[in-house]
Amino acid sequence: MNTEIRTIEELTINAFPALQTEIYDGWILRFSNVYTYRANCICPIYSSENNILDKLHFCENKYISRGLPSIFKITSNTDNELDRTLENKGYRKVKTVNLMYRSIEAMSIGNIEGVEISNHIDDEWLDASISLSEIKRIDLQEIQCKMLKNIASSLVCVKAKENGLVVGCGLGIIDNGFIGLYDIHVDKKYRRRGIGLNICKAILKFGIENNVDKAYLQVHSLNDKAINMYNTF
Repeated sequence: MNTEIRTIEELTINAFPALQTEIYDGWILRFSNVYTYRANCICPIYSSENNILDKLHFCENKYISRGLPSIFKITSNTDNELDRTLENKGYRKVKTVNLMYRSIEAMSIGNIEGVEISNHIDDEWLDASISLSEIKRIDLQEIQCKMLKNIASSLVCVKAKENGLVVGCGLGIIDNGFIGLYDIHVDKKYRRRGIGLNICKAILKFGIENNVDKAYLQVHSLNDKAINMYNTF
């Protein structure tokens, strides 16, 4: 088992606490109504003892009782038997995410213009995050607010502004020597101007200044523009 992958899986779970969480024989079950895959999924992180089919039946019933689909977050650490069993039961891949991480100890980041940083989530940042992520449903906006306000780890909020208007935002979460980059959003009208890159640099700089060794992020495998930007650092 790759312990670094397991560590980052733990970090991502800590970073955005689900509204409800249960642990069942090494699997972590996350429930947050219908808000995103990552907040409503089964994370088979640790080794288990029980029969796989029995565990699947148990987990599926847990999600059915809440009116949710049972979704598994599979990584390269996932037991091959579980992967095969899910495929045989008709489960299919619905989303693929790339994990990117690197050491930041030796990085040197100069002054960054046009950004504001804070170590707490204020209303302006929260409103911008909801608006720029284009979440329309009020119930999902409320869930996002609850999850963000439940973050227990140290964090940094970054806002990019032009003429007093927030045109981009991002969130960095520090835990166990890592800083995770989350919720990087830029207004469509202001893209291709380096704003997203500056937001990321501001988060990384905050991590370096707070003695963080490594950074990580997760990005949709089909989001080539974001992947290309992240590859620059």
